[in-house]
Amino acid sequence: MSDEQLRKYFDFNEGDLFDNRNGYLSERQQKRLAADEAFWKKLSLIFGILLLVVAFLPVLIIGLKAAPCIADLCSEWPSSLRAFNLILIILITPASLYFGIRVIRGALKPQKVFSVQKVEGPINIVKDKSYNSTSHMYTESHELHVGGEEFDEDEEVADFMMQGDIYAIYYIKESMTILSAELLASGK
Repeated sequence: MSDEQLRKYFDFNEGDLFDNRNGYLSERQQKRLAADEAFWKKLSLIFGILLLVVAFLPVLIIGLKAAPCIADLCSEWPSSLRAFNLILIILITPASLYFGIRVIRGALKPQKVFSVQKVEGPINIVKDKSYNSTSHMYTESHELHVGGEEFDEDEEVADFMMQGDIYAIYYIKESMTILSAELLASGK
């Protein structure tokens, strides 16, 4: 096990580890998490605005089409077009409006406050293989189990963390993101 590989894989340095041991995020980690959160908030805001546009689009389309034929109550419209317009108004508009507002409200929430958690114990790396009947392919996933917690990790973690070694893992509970880790004792 190489400390350098561990630091590179989880992207932390000695200062980050020191701060995590004391129960808080380093300034570097705070900046990285804030940048990630800002990116996802912008993406959510754009998606929410698109949903609002979709919500009002049927009203605009129907309004533009209905304006010339209000006098004869759109009697020349085929019944399928009238049914389609009704479905747009009744289903898509309220649903898009509802989800658009929810996504925008979520994007405008204040920044999350992350707390550093610690778990320690012997590690167990579990390889899970599942079959997708739609794509007819097997997929593999790896989980790092330590102290009753599990973290989704890449296969690469088994190259430098040995089964049974005792580690201290510092992580964010909300996202189960590992901030840093240190070897406490070699296993068996």
